[in-house]
Amino acid sequence: MPLPIVILHGWGSKRQRWEKMISFLKHKGFQVYLPKLPGFFGPIGKPWNTANYADWVREFLKASGLTRVNLVGHSFGGQIAIYFTRHYPNQVKKLVLVSSAGVRPPVSLKRSLFWLLAKSGKLIFKLPGFKRFFSPAQKLIYRVANESDYVTASPLMKQTLAQVTREDQTRHLPHIYHGALILWGGKDKMTPLKDGEKMRQLMPHATLKVFPEATHDLPFAHPRKVASRLAQFFGENKP
Repeated sequence: MPLPIVILHGWGSKRQRWEKMISFLKHKGFQVYLPKLPGFFGPIGKPWNTANYADWVREFLKASGLTRVNLVGHSFGGQIAIYFTRHYPNQVKKLVLVSSAGVRPPVSLKRSLFWLLAKSGKLIFKLPGFKRFFSPAQKLIYRVANESDYVTASPLMKQTLAQVTREDQTRHLPHIYHGALILWGGKDKMTPLKDGEKMRQLMPHATLKVFPEATHDLPFAHPRKVASRLAQFFGENKP
């Protein structure tokens, strides 16, 4: 039997979105775990970084009686998976990254203007007569800039998001010698395809599979295709 599969979900992911893909994998005989990451499905007492999440995953595996697993990470979950695999290599058999975060983008003009507008906007909307427009205007600005995760987060998770997006995981990739599969949507605007290509280049034993029409929601829009790829990858060289 192949090792159990542990899926690390992305930022703000809802558990029900994974049900179809998990069902396909279970039908193929896999044991699947989808941990509820703290901050998304429970409180945290302070802002967390990627290392905090990786340590939590280690404790989750220990509590679940799992000594070695096949690890899947989507979006922010991919960032955690990279860090975890680098620091706890003996607990991972194979690694799959799906539209993964972890490559720190250069500061673009668009992003710089966004933060300038967001900060100046706070000052403007504190003026008398403007306060009632603050919340809808803030949501619009963040949505246009693809930063909706930030505006909907709690204060502690805002700080957590600020921390983890500053972290670049690419320094860990050349030290990951596991068999690795990278799945990416060709039309992903949240984590661009060039990030996936960079990960493939840096990891010694990584393979990249692109779904040309897919977006960042690849595992939810194409659960059967993704599950089939995972089953094929994890079914090879059975322990």
